Amino acid sequence: MADGVRVVIVDAQPLVRSGMREALGRAQGLVLLDEAASVTAMVGPTPDDAPPDVVILGVGSGLLAVRAVRERWPTAAVLMVSATTDPSSMRRAFERGVAGVVLPTVDEDEFVRALRLVAAGEQYLTPEVGASLATDRHDGARAGALSARERDVLRLLALGHTNHEIARELVVSIRTVEGHRAHLLTKLGLASRAELVQHALKVGLLDDELPRS
Repeated sequence: MADGVRVVIVDAQPLVRSGMREALGRAQGLVLLDEAASVTAMVGPTPDDAPPDVVILGVGSGLLAVRAVRERWPTAAVLMVSATTDPSSMRRAFERGVAGVVLPTVDEDEFVRALRLVAAGEQYLTPEVGASLATDRHDGARAGALSARERDVLRLLALGHTNHEIARELVVSIRTVEGHRAHLLTKLGLASRAELVQHALKVGLLDDELPRS
């Protein structure tokens, strides 16, 4: 990794920016170009200057800030500091161009390591985020292993239908619905209808049924 990685810090908290600035100052080969509370509040670097290699987005920056960075500095890698490990939020962040995610509790050495990795074109996942995404992928794979009829039953159960209503909707017997329900609990390793509902929401079975913001 060559020296001279150019870094921009975006965080609404001056004290947080100060801590990041000090961490960069103690690391070799990292050059702080500028810092500000938001991308729009940043004066430099100017279009004539060399663009940053990495833009650090602090907690609370959100996906709009990611888009602003991608528009202003298309070649810069984005390292996001996130207080959440929610897999759906993390997937959206990476889909929008984030190269790495660290938690606010990360230590200085790991923070600098993440910076260097994303500057080198690699992806960085703090272990907690990686574990969250891995668990979510596993859950999605389990949902994908369900048959079409099992998915129908799970979706209708999650929407609040009774066994009788599901039987009428799918034109099957109540006993068949009860069998599917018991099989779903066993197959997914769940213990109650409430857990089935949470699972259906988590893997997106109700995405087409729920109002979108």
